[in-house]
Amino acid sequence: MKTLLLAFTTIVLFQVQLVLATSPDKPVSGVVNPLYIAWKGQEKGRTVTYNRTLTISGGAPPGSAYTYPSALMKFTLSNFSAEQATIKVTTPDFKLNPQTFVIPAKLMPDDPALPKFVGAEELKIGGKTYGCTKYSYSTTSNAQIAFVTYGIPGDVTVWLSKGVPGGIVQREISVTIKASYDIIDTLAPKQ
Repeated sequence: MKTLLLAFTTIVLFQVQLVLATSPDKPVSGVVNPLYIAWKGQEKGRTVTYNRTLTISGGAPPGSAYTYPSALMKFTLSNFSAEQATIKVTTPDFKLNPQTFVIPAKLMPDDPALPKFVGAEELKIGGKTYGCTKYSYSTTSNAQIAFVTYGIPGDVTVWLSKGVPGGIVQREISVTIKASYDIIDTLAPKQ
């Protein structure tokens, strides 16, 4: 009887621990997201404008590349809470204009969307030098990349600097879309 009671008590305690571990009121565990921290302290409605250059390469003929004219992108802080920052993206090239994406305050260490530290680097932009911390991560968010990727992940590298609204001094995004050409040659009837 004692063994049965001990087994029952163990099962009940395990179930209570499981419920507590998955409770929506429990704070999210994980690693602090540097992209979230970069927006901390900014007022709602704060807009950061970026100048985008888009180059498409690797097409036909092999080794060819095409660079589109520069476009302005705007990232606007829509909301900031203890759990997340919500960013609205507008750009003339974004067909689904405007879009929003969420930057979680914390992510699990193995999440590809968690920016991983790459190193420190200085960037000179517009005659000003910024001391930056460089991170890389992966995302499938069209809004976050500000480009329609059809679910293909983009590899993103960001240079963050304190004192810059939104924190990002520069972003480089690489999306590789493989193309397939299916060609069928069928005998044409005699003309």
